Amino acid sequence: MITEKEKIPVLNISKIDRPFISLENILLEYMKRNITTSLKNVYSVWQAGHAANDSFKINLVILYSEDSILYTVGFWQLLKWALVQYMAVFILISHILKKIKIYLFRKQILSSIVINPIKQKL
Repeated sequence: MITEKEKIPVLNISKIDRPFISLENILLEYMKRNITTSLKNVYSVWQAGHAANDSFKINLVILYSEDSILYTVGFWQLLKWALVQYMAVFILISHILKKIKIYLFRKQILSSIVINPIKQKL
């Protein structure tokens, strides 16, 4: 279950200015939150030699526990996916049967008689 505290982002997008977006402020805002995520490292701040106008890039891997979500599919969504699956199978089988039918009649494995409907009416 998501609480109201978890919905609030660590970075407040409405207050974006350069002094606010620093690693130290991000970590301080994160530690103020009372949620169960834990990072297994020591928080350290490095502030050497980057210009005030440059941005920084952080690559993180955060492991969090699995949560199960129960989703009930609606009738129309179920019907839509059933139609998609039916059409996929129908097109495939129709194509294969058409090739088999053409092979059987061209090689004269099955006997057939050609009836011209125009001559039949006269």
